[in-house]
Amino acid sequence: MKNENFTEKEYVADWLDNKNVKAFTKLYDEYKHKVFSLILRMVKDRNVAEDLLQDTFISALNSIDRFERNRSFLSWLFGIAHKKTIDYIRHEKVVNKYQDEASQAVGSRIQDPLSSTADGRVRELVNHVLEDISVEQKEVFLMREMGGVPFKDIAEITGCTINTALGRMRLACEKIRKEFVKRGYYEV
Repeated sequence: MKNENFTEKEYVADWLDNKNVKAFTKLYDEYKHKVFSLILRMVKDRNVAEDLLQDTFISALNSIDRFERNRSFLSWLFGIAHKKTIDYIRHEKVVNKYQDEASQAVGSRIQDPLSSTADGRVRELVNHVLEDISVEQKEVFLMREMGGVPFKDIAEITGCTINTALGRMRLACEKIRKEFVKRGYYEV
């Protein structure tokens, strides 16, 4: 849950201007669960996700001079995590030619640590549908739903237009909605 006293812009400024390690640590503590959940749902391997999480934050440390202060820090982190994850998936695809890309990036059946009050049946059904949608639709859905990343930032992160990102989200939501109706959930 978000810390009431947490002000992202203040910690980012302290990190950028003063190289304050405590500010970076605070940003890490605040966002590690969201970034980890996104990565884990994409790679479906806890050990790989932990490695990619560390790579993401190390890259953030090393490339902080490229961070634009008017952007959301979480969106920027998601962008780095997305690139690291896609690179990993592409690498695995080459190494394991017999596995197709979809099996490389299926969602994980984990509980989002930030939404423990969610209905388990609904979460299970959404996770089931996430296994059957394209990587592109899944990444847009997860960034938007887990991180609240604006579509403009999602488009930039994934290298597509805003309309394409919106379309991917719409398709993912339609597939989820159809599955809910198929299983008797009509109020979704």
